[in-house]
Amino acid sequence: MTKIYWVNIIRHLTMSDNSVIGELLNNLRNKRSLIKSISQDMLAAVRRNFEEEGRPRWTPLSKRTIRERTRLRYWPGKILVRSGQLLRSIQAQATEDTAIVSTNKPYAALHNYGGTVNLGARTSTTAMKRSKSGKWKKKSKGNTGKGYTYKAVSIVVPKREFMVLTDQDKERINERIKNFLLNKR
Repeated sequence: MTKIYWVNIIRHLTMSDNSVIGELLNNLRNKRSLIKSISQDMLAAVRRNFEEEGRPRWTPLSKRTIRERTRLRYWPGKILVRSGQLLRSIQAQATEDTAIVSTNKPYAALHNYGGTVNLGARTSTTAMKRSKSGKWKKKSKGNTGKGYTYKAVSIVVPKREFMVLTDQDKERINERIKNFLLNKR
């Protein structure tokens, strides 16, 4: 209701031949480029969060996670970037009046908001044999192997907000809007 009232005030002032208000109204009608620019600014801010490992800084990785990443040769590296899939999945979109930055990765919310992952007790069978070089590898034939039992565990993932805009990001977007309205593109 307030938005309609505001537009009606601008239309009324335009009718009284106020060229500045008329220009503002015309710029508002063609706002698609502004919305697209805002979505790109938001995307750049989210990518900057990954690059700087949080703004403010994220909780450091646990020693256990660093050991695991080192073993898998993903360390040293960035906190939320192991394979890079999460970072690459973040996209910017713009509709007629909405700027959107999103990801389609199901685990993104867990990292952004934090939470607990509960893994139930489970068993598995692994069949291994030695290769000619002496290293262990999985057997390609046969189903005999050693059975493993794993206890139920809870993994606490700390909150590491990457889908967030800092005050500086918001100020940059506000400045872009002001420039757009005053036609200073």
